[in-house]
Amino acid sequence: MNLIASSPVIPATTYTLAHCVVIRENDKEYVVHMKTWSEDGTIGYHTGNYFQKRDNPREALLAAFEKFVERARRTLEVTD
Repeated sequence: MNLIASSPVIPATTYTLAHCVVIRENDKEYVVHMKTWSEDGTIGYHTGNYFQKRDNPREALLAAFEKFVERARRTLEVTD
């Protein structure tokens, strides 16, 4: 999968892994995931939101971007 966008990385703490929100793309869909790094450097992708390209890839990308912004703001604890 190709990386489209990434939020800033939240550093690991005693209770959490280092993580960020990403948009990734393959031929059929865009996916918004939580990307994590374990202490040994293993990368994982969790809690995906999937947006099918089908007939309108632009709409799928827009929907994925909106979800990305929502999740990134929540992860980074951004308030209005």
